[in-house]
Amino acid sequence: MNRTPKVRQKKSNFWGVFIMKLTYKDKVQIYELRKQGRSFKELSNIFGINIPNLRYMIKLIDRYGIEFVKKGEESLLFS
Repeated sequence: MNRTPKVRQKKSNFWGVFIMKLTYKDKVQIYELRKQGRSFKELSNIFGINIPNLRYMIKLIDRYGIEFVKKGEESLLFS
């Protein structure tokens, strides 16, 4: 008896969200707003970034300085 194979369709991971990379200006602005007392929740809503990633970015900037987040330059981690 010939049966047609069952085909499983993959669920899409696309949630209808556009992923946008942050510019250096955005990162500086996020850092300054956080230091002025804005909450992570507010920053998350404004810039569309999840809270754990914001916390991580702020920790990196606190540890290595604002120049650390500049693109195209060698960072401390890779030198």
